[in-house]
Amino acid sequence: FNILFENQGVRLTFEGYSQHMPKLISELAGKLKTISIDQDTFNTIKKDFKRSIKNIEYNKAYQKVLYEMHDLLDPASIHYSLYYDPSHEHDLISKMTLDDIQEYSKSLFTDIAIEGLAYGDLDEKPIKDSITSYLTVLNSRTLPKENQAIETIYKIPNGEAKGFLLMTQEEHPNHSWGNYVQFGARDFRLNAILRVG
Repeated sequence: FNILFENQGVRLTFEGYSQHMPKLISELAGKLKTISIDQDTFNTIKKDFKRSIKNIEYNKAYQKVLYEMHDLLDPASIHYSLYYDPSHEHDLISKMTLDDIQEYSKSLFTDIAIEGLAYGDLDEKPIKDSITSYLTVLNSRTLPKENQAIETIYKIPNGEAKGFLLMTQEEHPNHSWGNYVQFGARDFRLNAILRVG
């Protein structure tokens, strides 16, 4: 299994033998609410996280453009520089404590909405039961529909163009150009035209 934290929430992915899948899905629910790491491990995680953000400066130019473009278009995105940017003295990571994380983890799953997709040689009922068991195991309420995250992007008004220039540091003289064009509401016909054209 894998756990990813995204702008809209937490993504859990599972793969393996179909007969073991319901048990794995259910067992993970019990582990989500408890942070069972020691102080040294927590310090290492913080240190690695800060290093990975610092290393963004060494990314290829196209990777930087894709990151910045995603950040500009996604209303839910929070740019990394707002929580860790040593060159501008932003550092929320160092201030975090293990107690902060453990306390927050108690309320993280208070209200949740579950959306899932299963494919393969699976029986529907055991999979559905193991997924809905998260509400019980995590002692969660169903998040009201109006509070659920919707994946959206900023709409660029018709006829309007926006340009953004990002400067790289002199020791990394890589260049990249990104061009993003919005086509409006997607349907199967438009998708086919865009892929062929």
